[in-house]
Amino acid sequence: MAGPAHRPMTRAFDAVLLANLSAVNKLVAAYVLACLDADAGRRPPPTVLEELQLAEDLAQAAQQLTHHARQATDPPHKQRSIPCSSP
Repeated sequence: MAGPAHRPMTRAFDAVLLANLSAVNKLVAAYVLACLDADAGRRPPPTVLEELQLAEDLAQAAQQLTHHARQATDPPHKQRSIPCSSP
């Protein structure tokens, strides 16, 4: 059975990316629940600052995922490294 036609990423990098995506997923879930609670009158809606922070966290996670995908498809001589930090 042949493997994928790309350079395999290290497990540590994959673990960091997955941890960051998981953290952002929790933030999105909390935002959705907060909006539903606000619609039901149980709490005030998320603030603009909370929404902006979520947007920044999502953008950072998207950048990390894009980088990961490009690293997997770029030839080794074109690969570049960016630091991954948690959202």
